[in-house]
Amino acid sequence: MTQKTNTTGKKLETKHIILIFGSLIIICAAILIAIFLLKDKPETVTPVVTADNLTQIQGEIKDKVAKGMFMTHMNTTWNFPDGKAASSNAVMGNATGNTYPFWFTLTLADTDEAIYQSGLLPVGQQLSEIKLDKDLDKGTYPAVVNIQMIDENGEEMESNMGFNITLIVEN
Repeated sequence: MTQKTNTTGKKLETKHIILIFGSLIIICAAILIAIFLLKDKPETVTPVVTADNLTQIQGEIKDKVAKGMFMTHMNTTWNFPDGKAASSNAVMGNATGNTYPFWFTLTLADTDEAIYQSGLLPVGQQLSEIKLDKDLDKGTYPAVVNIQMIDENGEEMESNMGFNITLIVEN
């Protein structure tokens, strides 16, 4: 009987060692995965709003919103006498209340094909004559104007916008 107990005891010891070793491997793998996932995340510090800093935080938020605000004056149907001529009524303006200049690209909605790209449009300026870079056949085309604002360093800002418009080529 002593032999059976020893054999059973050794088998249990071996099973315990395998279980402990396996558990350690799983724990180590979980720790390594957690470190890998957490190391690439940027640290962000969210300010705690208190009675003492409430006015300051509200001012910072208001400044960020004001810089990102954007107004334009434009029409949403642009008529062209034919595919080669300038539009008779296209208007795209950078309102005087804006902070930044912008440029825009006109694309056909169905294909995302760019058919016009403006130069830089300063604050307070407008384009009223637009000639397409592609000769379009007679017809009506859904299109998108994509506006890209440029900051004071000449860099494209993350804030941009798009507007759906209609192009009508008359002949």
